[in-house]
Amino acid sequence: MKNYYAIFLFLGLLLSNLGFGQISEGFELGLPSSYNSSLITVTLGSGDWQIKNVLAGTSGVTEGSKSCQIKSATGAQIISPTIVGGVGTISFDIQATTASGAFQVNISTDDGANYTPATGSPFTVGTTSTPISISVNDAAVNKIQIYRTGSTLYVDNFAITLPSTNSSTSDIITSSFTLPTNINY
Repeated sequence: MKNYYAIFLFLGLLLSNLGFGQISEGFELGLPSSYNSSLITVTLGSGDWQIKNVLAGTSGVTEGSKSCQIKSATGAQIISPTIVGGVGTISFDIQATTASGAFQVNISTDDGANYTPATGSPFTVGTTSTPISISVNDAAVNKIQIYRTGSTLYVDNFAITLPSTNSSTSDIITSSFTLPTNINY
């Protein structure tokens, strides 16, 4: 029985580590059907996002039937759910309604109290869907903000991976733990 307890404990630790820090969002469900003029929280498939001047779009879709439409308005933005374990790479597809679309990708290590531009930010984008991939590789990052600076934008297929400095599966396998000796198995 001791072996079963150890196996279940090991599998629990292994499986709980696989999802940390990873977000994948297609914006299919949960975005409002009209713009909101203040920063609000909405629950999407990947967690609680903060949005301002955002709605469920049907343009700029690269997968599924919806996108995240960010209005051409000052302060329009989306903010990811809190990320546990840091960020390796941020990737998403984006397009604008005009050839002069522009946006910033900002990262935070203090749960959104302060943001700094990610490498390469600000970005420009045109009317064709463009894949964006930004290497961050920082275990302290816990929020991502996409802040519109020009044109209406459409975001789809948003994903965040773990930083390469996080524990890998092989790190977990070589970790040791001691079973309690005062429990009857």
